[in-house]
This record gives sequence, structure tokens and C-alpha cells, in this order.
Amino acid sequence: MMRWSSLLACVAIYLNGCDCPKPKLNADAMLAIHSEYPGMTDRCAEEIRFGRDEALNDTAQCFRMTEARHWRGLWLDGFEAQQFCPIPAQKCEVRDVREGQIWLRFPGGEKPTGRLATGKVYQIEFIGRRTLLPGAHGHMGTSEHEMLVERITALKAFGS
Repeated sequence: MMRWSSLLACVAIYLNGCDCPKPKLNADAMLAIHSEYPGMTDRCAEEIRFGRDEALNDTAQCFRMTEARHWRGLWLDGFEAQQFCPIPAQKCEVRDVREGQIWLRFPGGEKPTGRLATGKVYQIEFIGRRTLLPGAHGHMGTSEHEMLVERITALKAFGS
């Protein structure tokens, strides 16, 4: 025998309808996203499945990351190119291939050189974490990895 509370709950659902959000992406689209972004967390995948693409902007929450460690190398502060080239790199430039490219992201999105790109290359040391698995990161997915800077320990113009 059905309890009154269960009957009332069923009537309420029937009268109000389901307010459940519907996924924006189907299973095939999600497979394509997972192949483009390996290492994506389940939470982030669900956000994207329901049309909340801005979740991709939170790299630390969206992707599995390495432990924080000390990094040294060169940083290109270019227009739509925040390229990091770890030592022993002698130059840092954007290439036509994704392989080996690392996008550098600063805390709060604020670069130490200001909002506008300087077009210069800097020697940089920092504590940071990198995406664990290669994928499509940075502007237009042109970088294989993304590096999150937690704290800069040294920064100067390259060649100075």
C-alpha cells in the first residue's frame, strides 16, 4: 500500500514537471572532448556536458596536475601566446605544432608584466604545476600542456 507522503511526492512531481537540466552534448561529442582533453576530471566533464564550457578556464579543477615544484626557463609574453620553454631552452617561440608547447597561466590571470603582451622573452623561475597528460591547452588549444604558476621566484628580461 502506498504511503500518503509518497503519493503526495508523485503528485507534486506530476504537477510541477521535472526541472532537471538536459545535457547539451551527446555521448559522441563527449568522447571527442575526452580525446582532445585527456586527464579531464569527471566534475569538469559533467559541467561541459551540460553546456558550461567556462569550466575549462579553471585548469586546477578541470585537469589532473603534477605536484607543485620549482621550474626554470624562458617565457614568451606574446599576443595570444604565453609560451613557457623549460631549461635548457635557449629560445622560446610559438611553433606550428602543439607537441612540446607549454601554455603559462598566472594566478588570477594577471601576468607580472601587465595586461598587454610585451612581445618579449623573459627568464623566469617559479613554483608551479603542469597538466599531467598532454592535450589541447592554452589559446585555441595550441599547447600540449598548461602550467599554473603559483609563485614567481625570479623574473628578468632575457638577454639582460
